[in-house]
Amino acid sequence: MSLTTPVPRDDDAVFPGENWFFYWKTSSSLWESKLKQISGTSRVIVPINWSFHSDTGEKFDFAEQKPETNLAKLVEITRSLGKEVVFFLPVTPAPFLVNGGLPHLLARTNSVDRNGLVFNIITPEGNLNRLFTFFDPRVYQAFSRFVHALNEYFAKEGIANDLWAIECGYMEDGYFRSFLDDRSKIFDQAFGRFIQAKTSEIKGTIEGDGLIKSPEDEAWLAEEFVETIRDLYVNTISEMLSANFEGSQQIAFLGCSPEDTFERMNDIENLRKYGHEIFHSVTQKIIPSSSLIPYKHKTGVFGREIEDMITTGFLDMRLLPGSAWEEGSITFSPLCFFELYESRKEVRDQGNSWRDLGLVDYLQGKYGFTYYLNDVRDFKWDEDLIENGRVHIFHGRDMNKNLYNSMLKIFMTGGRVILDRSDMSDEYLKKIESFFLENSLKVEKINYLIHVHNIVLGEGRLLVIDGNSLVEHDIKKRLDFWGVMMATFEIAHLSFFLPEGIESVWKTRSTSSTELNFEEVRRVSFYNPTSYKKKLHIPLVRSFALLKVMDESNVKVKNWSQEVEIEMMPEGSISLDFGVYS
Repeated sequence: MSLTTPVPRDDDAVFPGENWFFYWKTSSSLWESKLKQISGTSRVIVPINWSFHSDTGEKFDFAEQKPETNLAKLVEITRSLGKEVVFFLPVTPAPFLVNGGLPHLLARTNSVDRNGLVFNIITPEGNLNRLFTFFDPRVYQAFSRFVHALNEYFAKEGIANDLWAIECGYMEDGYFRSFLDDRSKIFDQAFGRFIQAKTSEIKGTIEGDGLIKSPEDEAWLAEEFVETIRDLYVNTISEMLSANFEGSQQIAFLGCSPEDTFERMNDIENLRKYGHEIFHSVTQKIIPSSSLIPYKHKTGVFGREIEDMITTGFLDMRLLPGSAWEEGSITFSPLCFFELYESRKEVRDQGNSWRDLGLVDYLQGKYGFTYYLNDVRDFKWDEDLIENGRVHIFHGRDMNKNLYNSMLKIFMTGGRVILDRSDMSDEYLKKIESFFLENSLKVEKINYLIHVHNIVLGEGRLLVIDGNSLVEHDIKKRLDFWGVMMATFEIAHLSFFLPEGIESVWKTRSTSSTELNFEEVRRVSFYNPTSYKKKLHIPLVRSFALLKVMDESNVKVKNWSQEVEIEMMPEGSISLDFGVYS
């Protein structure tokens, strides 16, 4: 079903964005000439198209019939050009593949969203692509056979390239929604069996349908079931492709939410919304992808946001952790002052998220996107938690032994911590009170809008607040509260008023041999996706020295003694580098 008339060039289909390469969309005889077009990176992302290697899910083709299925040849060609292939293998319906990636004989039951609507995706060519459920046991069995065959093929051909399991989804209201989050009839049947099994496990303590006592109970169990199935697919890859497996990544595809599909069917591309989703994805360490957006729209300020936010730096940080950001590196990486932790499973159903408490709005307004919003369920201890100098912000309701001990370790080794004690269990409330008493720590009580406890231990700082009390105040007072709290940490940052509609992003790098007067170099980039002229005033303050202005597009710049004045036209963008010193 064609919805729009423009058809992208072949290269646009093969290279849908961010150095992704769709090998099944072009002849293998053209692979080398096309891969030569990729510049500025040593990495080529190659999603594996399961259905392209099998029509039935029973037998698999790796160059026996179609030369375009020869992944070994693709790896060899890429390496000869001085680049490396990184494989992506979807464990959910993939919006960029026909039938979501299922072989056509397995595409039997449509995947359905929470509103009962079939997942329909508009491709860059303007076609309608329907996704099919991954909850059918026959799909998982066939997927397991494919992964087994892929492992044998990799071993035979000596393919040692990194492979990541990818969970495909989209951003909705600032949070990630997985395409595995399906409510089809097949899902309902499988979920029913899951409930029966859990009920049997606790037989004697709960009778009948006692597991589900409310719609909230059902929603939580459904999410637990989805996570169980996702882990089943990921673990299958981890076990069978252990020599190649690097882990799993979430990929947020722009333009494929139910809202986006409706707009795109009417030939509307909401580029401002897509740009905002890029920023929200990056702050949650989710890889955004523009592969569903037609190439003709990836120009101007939106194209620059893609290049600056995804292609340059962030992909390396996610796929090559540690290698790109070694100490002394002069490669720019995202600047981060704050690590926020909360359970994304809970945040949709409970109040007092960091958004509810006004913290996310405050940080975006004052510090830009210089924070990470982490899923606390993925929390792991790392020495960098102490060394990076960031403010770590926790919900008391999330506390468990690992998280509690890690939080105190950050504090005791000179780190900075904020704890929302609301809904914290009695067990951990008593533990933290005992910790203060046993270590003879002085608790300074502050009354600013709400009661705040300030505890100091050497260089360490711990602020304890009550989110339940804070959320009772209006948003302006909440923002003022966070302003006062954050000011106590004395974070070195340029503060300026950002006009409505203007987006900004900060990056940082170590200094080069010619920049030894500075401790670091920070780059701030501004984008104007609106249809209006906007004006910015950037103060030139002590400890921040303007080094250069670059990447000017549709802007006028005036450099005064005390500030830089930037007039941004529609589709305007600009970057400024500052040397930072104490």
